[in-house]
Amino acid sequence: MICEPIFKKLKVGEHVIWDDQCQDTFDKINKVLSSPPVLSPSVAGLPLSLYLTIMDTAMGVMLAQTVDKEERDIYYNSKKILDYEVKYTPLEKTCLALVWATKKLRHYMLSYSLDFNVTNNAAEYEACLLGLRSALNLGVKKLLAHGDSSLVINQVGGSWKIKSKSLAPYQTRIEEFEKYFKDIRYVHLPRQENQFADALSKLPALINIPDHIDSMPICVKRRSSPAYVNAIDDAKEGKIEPWYTTILKFKETREYPPDLDTRGKRDLRMLFAQFIKSNDGQLYKKTAQGVLLRCIDKTTAKKVMEEVHDGECGPHMNAHMLIRKIIRLGYYWTTMETDCCKYVRHCHNCQIFVNIQQVAASMLYTMTSPWPFSTWGINIIRELEGIVLSLLQSTTLRSG
Repeated sequence: MICEPIFKKLKVGEHVIWDDQCQDTFDKINKVLSSPPVLSPSVAGLPLSLYLTIMDTAMGVMLAQTVDKEERDIYYNSKKILDYEVKYTPLEKTCLALVWATKKLRHYMLSYSLDFNVTNNAAEYEACLLGLRSALNLGVKKLLAHGDSSLVINQVGGSWKIKSKSLAPYQTRIEEFEKYFKDIRYVHLPRQENQFADALSKLPALINIPDHIDSMPICVKRRSSPAYVNAIDDAKEGKIEPWYTTILKFKETREYPPDLDTRGKRDLRMLFAQFIKSNDGQLYKKTAQGVLLRCIDKTTAKKVMEEVHDGECGPHMNAHMLIRKIIRLGYYWTTMETDCCKYVRHCHNCQIFVNIQQVAASMLYTMTSPWPFSTWGINIIRELEGIVLSLLQSTTLRSG
């Protein structure tokens, strides 16, 4: 830290003597302040570069971004190393600086990686679900899962009950995954015995990085929803029959499914006239204007909604415009309206940048005084074919 010699002079009880070291420090500060760096706003979609500076008594972080082959400074900060942190090894100081930088730059990192908030236990469940899905995609039927989280292992194993409502959807999805395995077991592995984590932490030291490479980019996949959302659909892509399978088989064989009643057979015949099968076996929906829309399954429909709504040229339109644009692109599935409305309603960016309604939650009414004549007095004189009231302009009644 440049200001360290001057800071030492500012301690309580320290005798202040302006020496050559203080003068050199003052000159350096004057030079830095005379030409301060110009910060630029970050550009969405471009990678960020993180620079860490670790010294004996201080650490610093700078976030930069390359735009049009020019590196621009986005954010910088520094921190003094505490007395007990000075005893750390260089590797421990680097880890300390990295943790401190991630806390300072949390809003930048979340915008590039996650679009939803998770707790530590939820993050463990995320890793568990992603691991099970990877094993399922590889065709694994017998699985032995190790985990260092005692909470997650005992909950998914059935030893402990789940009390948190936020973790219940993860447990439900894991139970659905388990149906696709013949045998699956969960084993708790303490962190001090986790050899896989130790090997992973030592792996970077074994990589030979050439001298001419200054930085190595890290690709972080961005997730906009928790892993339990549509986890089964993504994992079993291509193995679950699409919604139009019955219509397609009826066009080929003209045979009704055995579980259909009379009304179901009539509905199937009505749908039969609205669909056309091409020579390559693809089914199309024929609109009233004669336009053919390609029938797609749920997994493809989700990808189409993501690309049209928030893709490269996605303007984050509302549900009605999203449906119309998908139809103009030539796609169709039976639950288009429901799926598009649900997708737009759960879009994170749409919720953040939506126009705030400056309208009261209920109708406003004019409040009148509960006592219209509270400043008037009422006195009964006597009975004259009824009751005669005399209004006196006074707040206090005094009968004479």
